[in-house]
Amino acid sequence: MIGNSFNRRRMLRILGLTGVGFLSACLGDRSLFGESGVASEPPAVESSTSTETFETVTVNVRGEIIERRQGSAEVDSEDLGNGIECQG
Repeated sequence: MIGNSFNRRRMLRILGLTGVGFLSACLGDRSLFGESGVASEPPAVESSTSTETFETVTVNVRGEIIERRQGSAEVDSEDLGNGIECQG
């Protein structure tokens, strides 16, 4: 009796998850393709490269600075829209 109830419960869970997955796929399809059913072009991404300078320090066990080094690195940034910028 316990085995049958566990299998029934497991089957209901699987069917529920399948239904949620199918519904998500249908709704996701609508939001990706819009009314016409044709995928829209992604917006153009603006990117730029800049050089940033920085300083690193080495400290001793008491936290006193014993060495300073200057460095620089190229940083790529992309404007993703909606005021969001990705740097890397």
